Formats: sequence, structure tokens, C-alpha cells
Amino acid sequence: MKVYMIKRFLTIMILSVFPFLLVGCGNHRVSSVTSNPKLTIQNHNIEVKYNDATMAKGCYPVMQLSEEMQSKYPKLKPVIDKFNIDWKEDFEEHIPGDFSDNSLSDCDIYYCIEASISRFDEQLFIVKYDLSYDLGGPHGYYFTYASVYNPNDGKIIKLSDIVNNKTRLAKIIAEKIYEINPEFEYWNYYNCNNGENYKSSDIKQATELFEEMISDDKITWTINDNGLNIIFNEYDLAPHGQGGEFDFIIPYGELKNIIKSKYIITNTQAMDEIVKTEDSPVKQITIL
Repeated sequence: MKVYMIKRFLTIMILSVFPFLLVGCGNHRVSSVTSNPKLTIQNHNIEVKYNDATMAKGCYPVMQLSEEMQSKYPKLKPVIDKFNIDWKEDFEEHIPGDFSDNSLSDCDIYYCIEASISRFDEQLFIVKYDLSYDLGGPHGYYFTYASVYNPNDGKIIKLSDIVNNKTRLAKIIAEKIYEINPEFEYWNYYNCNNGENYKSSDIKQATELFEEMISDDKITWTINDNGLNIIFNEYDLAPHGQGGEFDFIIPYGELKNIIKSKYIITNTQAMDEIVKTEDSPVKQITIL
């Protein structure tokens, strides 16, 4: 599992000493109600108050497979349980539980994890999760991640597992980025080009970089009826100030003989019927 743990220098006292109830973020989109979902996502939200002021708030999801899906995919349940543990622990690590330190008196801390399911069928189970936070720095941050599994055996599926030709896919990715931003420069965040920056117009160098990233499972991706979704967060290729964030879809028409046929789907999955999303009232915790 690709697990993110973004560390920040904070005086933190884990919130696990407090009882967590089923709570939710008010800014989540609630899916249409379905009577027989394969999976339910419950959004938990916490607000921390100190001296009658809200000092920190955030959210994290908890996923639950239906009994039918647990029976059909017994090896998928441990995968989901691991997600739930990691998300909760990550949230607790970044939300301070003690504001008695004067250095935190002016903080307005926000840390939220939101999850969705991009695909759920016999071939792939794809969890997409967004992390947004503001820990008192010059600006907030937003990152998107995805993890892809074979629902039958619970094993991770890498991008290299679903493609027939990594070089051709890498070239398409390089060309897409050049189309989006012809002036974009790749930085040395992946130890490329002996530490020197280079223009995305150098398709050959960029192709070599992305082929290596595909092989090393360093690209965030999903795949559904729309095609192959490629996601680069800021700092994957370049820092915040250099416009290093890219999120684009490569349609199947451009992926002929590149994606293995069993992973291609042309029918639209009704995710509102497959996944039910629930929000609960905000849970407030008061620090005395």
C-alpha cells in the first residue's frame, strides 16, 4: 500500500486519549442513497477547542465493506482495515491535543483526509484519497493519492502491471505535460538528469524519467471507463512555486495496445450505487 505520512514539527499529544464518535466533515459531498451498497464510507470530523476558541479541526474516513462483498472478497477486508487504521493514526498525529504551549496560541490548524472509490469490479479495487492541510505555514497544501488492488487476492496492482509498453506510455505522459505547460521545467525531485533542470519539451529525457517512475511505482494513477488518470502532486516533479501539479486523463483511444485488455472497461460504473457516503455531526473536543 502506498501510504503517505507527511511529518511536521509540532508538539503533538495523540487524540486517541479521547473517545472518537462517528462524525463528519461538512464540506464532503454526500452520495445519493443506495439501499445495497458494496461499500460505505463514513466521514469522521473533529474540532478541538481551547479557551472557548476552535484551535484545530480536520477529518478522516472509515470504509466498511458490505457483508456480501466481505464474503465475495475475503482478502480485501484486511486491506480496507489497514487503510482505516493508517488514516486515523495519520489524522491523530497531525492534530495537536495540547494548546497550552504559547507558540500554538495563534494556530488555526486544519488536517483533512477524504476518500472515494474510483473503481470496484472483478479486476480492480481503486481507492482515491485527498489530503488537505494547513499547519500554520505560508500556505496550505493539497495532495491526491490512489492505491490499486486486485480484489480477489488483496495484492497491490502497479501501473507497470497493467501496461504492455512502458516506453510508449511514458512518452504519452511527457507529451501531455508539455501540452498542458510547454514552459514547465522538471526539477531534481527524482534524481533525474544529474541534478539539472530540463524543459518538458525535451521529450526524450522526460520519457526516460517517466519510464523509470512507472517501473518504480512512483506515479499516482487510476483507471476507469474514462481512461487512465495520471496525477502528479506538487513536489513529485517540481515544487509548489513552479506549478508542479498535474492531473489529466489519457483516453483509451490514445492507449491502443498499451493497456492490457482485461483492465479496460467501456461500461460506466454507477458509483453512487456501489458506494454510499455518510457524514455525521461534528464532534467537539475541549482542551482544559
